[in-house]
Amino acid sequence: MNINKVIEVLKNTQPTQYASEDRFAYYDKVNDEFRFFFLQDEYELEVNEHYPNKLELLLSRSNRVKRLYECLKDEDKRFIYIKNPVSNNQLIRAYIDSYHKDKNIYPKLTRSFSGYKRKERFKKALLELNLKEDYEKFVADSLKNIAIKWCLRNNIEYEKN
Repeated sequence: MNINKVIEVLKNTQPTQYASEDRFAYYDKVNDEFRFFFLQDEYELEVNEHYPNKLELLLSRSNRVKRLYECLKDEDKRFIYIKNPVSNNQLIRAYIDSYHKDKNIYPKLTRSFSGYKRKERFKKALLELNLKEDYEKFVADSLKNIAIKWCLRNNIEYEKN
């Protein structure tokens, strides 16, 4: 399997700040392809006899996800679950922490990534500090490491590019 294919799947299943959206992917060993599932919470639903409150709605959603997972999991190990465990915020924090010994860069990046519009300020700080390419390489390397670990854990041979 081409490792870049796995990396693309990881990018598309990255956790978001919106708890109402879940993105799942499974690798189908028989057809050698990835399948995506998108589950949306229906917070806009009016309260009715099916879901008298949000808690029951969330529990219902949780049960649907569990049933989907069990169904795909039990089919002769044909499907292998994949989801990026790292959010954009976690990647940014890890990148900032990699500069913890630099007394010039670390405080600037830390300040840029706090409060309202922090991602925009962080991107601006990267440009000002001439670190944009370095950050992109850090993210690419992180995703590649996650992809390789997923392949190894699931006994899938991969091609490095």
